Amino acid sequence: MKLLFATVYRSPEAGYPEEFFEVLYRLQPLYDNVIVTGDFNIHVNRPGDQHVGRLIKQLEQLSLHLVSTVPTNHVIYHDGSIYENCLDLVIVRDTSLIESFSRSSSPFAAAHDFIDFEYKLSHEIAPAVTKFTRDFRRVRTETFAPLVEREISIGFSRDGLSLFVVDEAAVGGRVVTRALLDLAVATLSSALLAAAYLVAPLSAPRPASRR
Repeated sequence: MKLLFATVYRSPEAGYPEEFFEVLYRLQPLYDNVIVTGDFNIHVNRPGDQHVGRLIKQLEQLSLHLVSTVPTNHVIYHDGSIYENCLDLVIVRDTSLIESFSRSSSPFAAAHDFIDFEYKLSHEIAPAVTKFTRDFRRVRTETFAPLVEREISIGFSRDGLSLFVVDEAAVGGRVVTRALLDLAVATLSSALLAAAYLVAPLSAPRPASRR
């Protein structure tokens, strides 16, 4: 019996977690049980919010399920209005293995609930999971390159980065540190994956036709 357990924190200012799901696509078929928890900062209780539709679609492709969409983050503003959203997610392959699930009666830390759940590890053979792949055979450079350029521009503009500017004053006085380089690499990776998502979306392999 193998368990894949992942914990995620996505900053509210960050882009969609492309890289995480790309790794998850490759790893999760190798495990009998999959549990993903964390603060995704994606408001799954609001279907119209940014990234929600894409997250739900990817979970369907991975045969994974949200355990709950009840609000886990509660913020009270000065005017008395309450802001509540489900940001802290528990994602599993088989929800029937969740034996209990509860939230703290009041926010536990930083306006977030404490989530407690019991999961019964399955010793049974896991059901077959479809492996999704990308088909780049028909992707043309003249189509792919502009999409990559656009995604890089969006990501670097959002994160205040530049591929070419080396003058410290031109990058807001920030010294080029390892953390800044890591952010640039992560942004480039996300841009490539976002472009690939458009021209070569993940799809299930088709069975070979019999002749």
